[in-house]
Amino acid sequence: MDPVTDFEKKHKVESEPWGYSEKGVETLRHSWVRQQISKRVLDGGPVLDIGCSKGLLTAHLLCLRNKIYAIDLSPTAVRMTYQNLSSQFAGLNQDQLKLGSALSIPFPDQFFSALVMADGPQGWELTPLQKVQAMEEAYRVLRPGGIVVVTDFLQRRNFDEYSSLLAKGPLKVEVNSYLPDRLWFQLESNFKGLKKYSWFRAFLKSESWAQIISSISGLQGRRGAKHIAMILRKPETTNH
Repeated sequence: MDPVTDFEKKHKVESEPWGYSEKGVETLRHSWVRQQISKRVLDGGPVLDIGCSKGLLTAHLLCLRNKIYAIDLSPTAVRMTYQNLSSQFAGLNQDQLKLGSALSIPFPDQFFSALVMADGPQGWELTPLQKVQAMEEAYRVLRPGGIVVVTDFLQRRNFDEYSSLLAKGPLKVEVNSYLPDRLWFQLESNFKGLKKYSWFRAFLKSESWAQIISSISGLQGRRGAKHIAMILRKPETTNH
C-alpha cells in the first residue's frame, strides 16, 4: 500500500491515528516544537505544519502570533483538521489548510519563515533520497534565515545516519539533539496490559508525569532518547 492510501485509510478509520492526545510525552514534544518556533522565528512570519494529521500540533502552533498553515497527504486529515480547529480559532481560514507533502509543498518560493516536520521524514516512510529531496523542497519555500524544526521517532543507533542524511541537503544544521523520552515509551510498552484501567490511561496522558519520567530518562543522555530533534536553517545569503 502506498503512503497516500495508507495514511488516508488511517484517518478515515481511526478517530486519532497514533493517539498523540493520549500521551503526555507527546504533549511535551509538541510544546518543545512550539517553543522553538516562538524563540527562533522573530519576524512573526508564516509557519507551515507538514503532515498535520487531525490538527493536534497545529492547534499548539495556532497559539503563536504567527500565521499558521498546515498540509497533509490525506484529504480526510485536512478536512478534519479544519473541523476540529475552526471552532477554537475563529480566524482560521480553509485556505490555510491544503493537500500536500514534504516533497511537494503547495506554496510559492520563499513564503515561510519556518516549517515543522514532526514525526517527519522517517515517520512519513520517505526513502533516503526522498529525505534529501524534502530538504530541497523546504529550502525552496523558506525565506532566507528561515528554519525547519524536525522531530522523528528512531532507534538511537540510527540518529547519526539520519542527521547526516538531512545535512546532505542545502539547509545548515543548527541543532542536532534528542528528546529524553525513551523511558516513557518503555513504560507504555511494558505495561500496555494496564491500558484497560482508567487510572493508567490518566497516568500516560499526564504531562506532569511525562515531565518527571523524561527528567529521569534524561540522566541517561542520548541513551534515554527515542526522538531525534533537529533544527536546520536556510542561510541569510543564498547561492543555491
